[in-house]
Amino acid sequence: MPSIFNIPNQYNGDTFEEVRFNMYVNSVSDSTRKSLLDATPRIQIKNKKDLSTVVDTWTIDNSKLEWISEENGQFKIAISDPIDYGAGTYVYDLQITYTNVNPAKVKTYLKGEFKVLNEITT
Repeated sequence: MPSIFNIPNQYNGDTFEEVRFNMYVNSVSDSTRKSLLDATPRIQIKNKKDLSTVVDTWTIDNSKLEWISEENGQFKIAISDPIDYGAGTYVYDLQITYTNVNPAKVKTYLKGEFKVLNEITT
């Protein structure tokens, strides 16, 4: 089962506040980072009120996620465009596809939500 991590609230019209992810083999306490070489992280965003529609997808390929250290299992949300989802509560999950096995393995590590707050100045 995925762990729950709620992304800090965001402000509509602002650049997304950076969030870093560190993957560990067993637990944070043993400090053994999990290599993500030959792995692909992907996050999908949906409005909590309408789970049938994907609002956004964040990947390394579309530059919304960025490697800090692929070898050490570190990446971050790196969205440079302002958030334009509109005010509301959004849900996400983080899946990692491992391509170094046949067939490829998909594992969901995190899920959670974040709120986008209304902007005042437009």
